[in-house]
Parts: sequence; C-alpha cells; structure tokens
Amino acid sequence: MKFFFKPQMIYLTMFTTSLFVGCETETFESESSLSQNGNFEIEEAYPDQTGKLHSILLDGEEVMVENFGDNNVSVIGDMLFYTDNSDSTKSVGRTGGRWPNNIVYYEIQSGMPNQARIRNAIGHWEANTALRFVKRTNQSAYVFFQKGGGCSSFVGRTGRKQTINLADGCSTGSTIHEIGHAIGLYHEQSRKDRDRFIKVLFGNIQSGKEHNFQTYVQRGRDGTENTSTLDFGSIMMYSPKSFSNNGQPTITKVDGSSYSTQRNGLSSADITGINKMYPGNTNLAAGKPSFQSSTYNNDTNRFGPSKTVDRNTNNFSHTNKQNNAWWEVDLGFNADIKDVQIWNRADCCQNRLTDFDIKVYDRRGGRQIKSIRINEEARRGKSYDVNARGRVVRIQLRDRNFLHMAEVRVNGTRVR
Repeated sequence: MKFFFKPQMIYLTMFTTSLFVGCETETFESESSLSQNGNFEIEEAYPDQTGKLHSILLDGEEVMVENFGDNNVSVIGDMLFYTDNSDSTKSVGRTGGRWPNNIVYYEIQSGMPNQARIRNAIGHWEANTALRFVKRTNQSAYVFFQKGGGCSSFVGRTGRKQTINLADGCSTGSTIHEIGHAIGLYHEQSRKDRDRFIKVLFGNIQSGKEHNFQTYVQRGRDGTENTSTLDFGSIMMYSPKSFSNNGQPTITKVDGSSYSTQRNGLSSADITGINKMYPGNTNLAAGKPSFQSSTYNNDTNRFGPSKTVDRNTNNFSHTNKQNNAWWEVDLGFNADIKDVQIWNRADCCQNRLTDFDIKVYDRRGGRQIKSIRINEEARRGKSYDVNARGRVVRIQLRDRNFLHMAEVRVNGTRVR
C-alpha cells in the first residue's frame, strides 16, 4: 500500500519470535507468534456469510454495503462503518479519521484469547511509527479489541467506542492489518489508480461481494497517493483469490500474471507513508551500528546488539549477567535528541530494567554529555526525555544483572 488517502492504507511487515527464559539459567525455547502468511480467508467481518445488500451515502456518493442485523453498522469485507455517520461531512474519508496527538486509546476484552498477538501488533506499530497506544481510562473514543467470528475493524477514528474483532485464527499479522484500518487505512487494491497495475475479474467474484472491490473514490472517499505504484506486498493488499466463487483469481496483475501477498509487517515505504499521516520525531537509531558489553552465550544471531534497533519488538539483545551491563548505539552524526523510548523484553520471568542510566556521548568512548537516572520499570515504549545534543546513546544498568531489551528508539533530529 503505497497510497495513503485521507483514511489511507498501509501494509506491514513483521515476523516475530517469542523466546522464554528461566531467570538464572537462561534456557531458551523458540516459538513463532505470528503466521507469516496469515489466514486471509477470515479477514472478513462475517466469513462465509452474505448480508443484506443496501446502499448508503458516503459524502454524497451512493455506496453498496452489507448489513448483518445491526442497522447502525455497515460492512465492506473486514471494514465496518457506523451508518448514522455515513451521510455526514464528518465521515472518515473527508476528515481522515485521524487520532489526535498520535495517541490511540484502547481496551482489551476481559478473557480475550491470545492477547499476545494484540500486544505484538501494537508493539510493531509503536516501534515503526509515531503512533502510541494507551490503555483507556475514561476516554469515549477508543478501540475495543474483542473476540469475533472473523477479523474486522472500523475505519479511522469514529469518535466513540469502535471494535476490532478477532477470531481465534486471526494472527498477529491480521491484527496489524486491522489496526491499520482503525487508524484510517483502506485496502491497497482500492487505490484510485489501481487499474494501471491490476485487473479485477468480476466474473470470478462471489455474488453480493463485488462491492468489496470498489476503489475508495467509488466509495465516496477522497485522498492522495503518496507513492507512484501499487504495492503487491502490502499487508493491506487482497490475496489473488479473495472472494472467489470458483477457485480462480479475482485479482491479477495487469498483464494477467499472479502475485503473492503477505501478513508480516510494515515495509519501509509504509512507514514513510504512515509517518506522513501521523508525523512525529524521527527514530534516528533504526538500523544503526550498536554495541553491548557482552552477548549472552556469544549468540549474536539471536541476542546481538542489533536486535534492539531492528524495528521488531519480538527480537531482543541480551548480555551476560555482569556489573553495569550496557548497550549503546552510534547514530553516526550529531543529533538533537528529544527522547529515548525503551521496549523491555516481554514475557520474561523477571524485569531486569528497573534501575539504569540513559547516557549521551559526543562519540564512542568520548565525552559524556548527559546522564539520566531511571528508577522505574521500563515497559513497552516508555518514553524518557533527554533533550541533549550528541552522537552516542547508551543504556547502562546500575547493578549486577542481565541487560535485555526488545527495542530502543532515539527520537530527534539530525544536526546539519
């Protein structure tokens, strides 16, 4: 998805590996918490069902939707819309359905199965964009993750409680996809210029499902393409046989050939587009050279320092148990560092990042410019104000322990 209309769409790329350890012996067992392919078939609000077709007005345009019993909720595939807002100038497409201050408030249904997929999906969004997900207290506009019969979401901020519905088979990748809808994104094949890149074979589409293949312009939405080409690798892209009535493709490339789809995570182009929708400080540390005082079991493949700047909160760096263990990143240039965000390793037997320093240096092994002591538990994207100019950022424990972190963002601007 390279086009970001006002509720734009995006695609994501993420694979995850969860590792479980004992507190002292540090024995590891790996398991995948995200399906790389995803179950695209259940990325519908009501899989294998056809609702009552009817039309609604979206910004003055007549649009076909389905209804499954709730007269105030209209359905297009896995996208949900409140019908009582559909004929208003405040509808998602015209306002962009943006979340103010880049904050998405959310709540998870009590007893929701496999909540790790939600945490992992949120972690992926936070590690790659300027969006922040905050647990709701008394906010009236928020996302409510709940168990459903399929995977579905309202599109954009609705100004009230809005659900993301997840069946048991909805993977982490599908959850990322549905969050994409909630922040204001449509599907990649809905680009207004899609006919330059794909053919939609309406003869192969299930009866009553043709409306799922409308462009966002045909749905009464406006917007701008921020990239020049359709992205077949978008996590928001339909698979070639979506809603097929005969096992044959419903979408091909414009030359008639097929393509592959994925449900892994955000691509660099998607990150660029989303950051235009939700601008914020640039993460200066992503992919930069990083170092640590030691590596657990000398296994740099799994636990090396680069795992903390790879934009994947399911990988982590890990030192041996030692005095004042440290990790640092060399930005490669002087920067005005606004803040540092830390994702501690999730699902561990013990949080070991509770008493540490954030230090800024003018170069590796050089002059210390600033040191900030942190006496609290560092958890999922916690932000610490730094407000210093420097090149190297170090996280250093103040006691004897292991240091392991899932991700570190250094937010700020390069000094030119």
